[in-house]
Amino acid sequence: MKKFNFSLLWDCNEDCLFCAKGHVPPGVKSRFSSDEVLKTIFKKRKEGFRFISFDGGEPTLMKDLPKFIAFAVKCGFKEVDILTNAVLLSDLRILNKIKAYDLHKKIKAGFSVSLHSHKEKVSDYLTASKNTFQKTLKGIENILKCGFTVSIYHVIASQNYKDLPNFAEFVLRKFPAVDNITFSYIYPVSHKFATLKDIYPKLLLVRPYLKKAVEILKKNDTEARLSSCGIIPPCLMKGIEYLLKRTHQEDNIESITCDTSRTDKFPFFSEIFNKENKIKSPKCANCAVNDFCGGIWKFYADIYGLKELKPYKKSPLK
Repeated sequence: MKKFNFSLLWDCNEDCLFCAKGHVPPGVKSRFSSDEVLKTIFKKRKEGFRFISFDGGEPTLMKDLPKFIAFAVKCGFKEVDILTNAVLLSDLRILNKIKAYDLHKKIKAGFSVSLHSHKEKVSDYLTASKNTFQKTLKGIENILKCGFTVSIYHVIASQNYKDLPNFAEFVLRKFPAVDNITFSYIYPVSHKFATLKDIYPKLLLVRPYLKKAVEILKKNDTEARLSSCGIIPPCLMKGIEYLLKRTHQEDNIESITCDTSRTDKFPFFSEIFNKENKIKSPKCANCAVNDFCGGIWKFYADIYGLKELKPYKKSPLK
């Protein structure tokens, strides 16, 4: 299914330390007009896209978001997803406007909510925001109450990786109706390089905690996923390599991302992107999954080196 990832604006009501978007570049407008959004939705559906994802910045800051969602349905999109921190959804007004369009029987509509800790202080630090944590929790509660699906988007950082199993248990306890938790390693972008060393954990240290969290979710029939933007080598995810395989299968399709500065193909699986941004150890040439693996981020190798990379004699991904 062709996917269209539509970044409506650069503005956000949080300022996450790991944000892949950042602030609006000089000379670029901060958001699309409502008319531009509607025309783009129509155009992309005509081009054959069947899945649309609204993100930002923070899409709920757009007052016409309910109208955009309804128009996407009218145009024939089969799936609509809204990537949000859910802070503004702690008030039911936006959700009630979306619900009034009665989308439930027509398409699959859902929300992917960013929640990076079950501890308020950790959340405040990672989002660089005060008084948003409780609002996000309330927003998730309201989304579920309104009958929409919810997945949790959880970025793995130095400050939260040891809590991954506890976070999984928290979500299962607090929001048992959640569809899945998507874990994401940080996507390193140039405007955040100064903070990456403080928030990007050593990957071998993360592995046992992530594996335990995935096991907890699986035991409770809740799906664990891995975001494509932070993909790492399979050898650093031993025991849960299948998450990487699933990400490749589901996301390595025709997909584009659009914001007010440009429209690009989704880059994370391309050979050019990996050569520009990632590196491998000389030992990787003899690895059974060398063709599948894009390597490790160059910035990561500069900080931690390449000793963690261990080649496979036999592929665990068959």
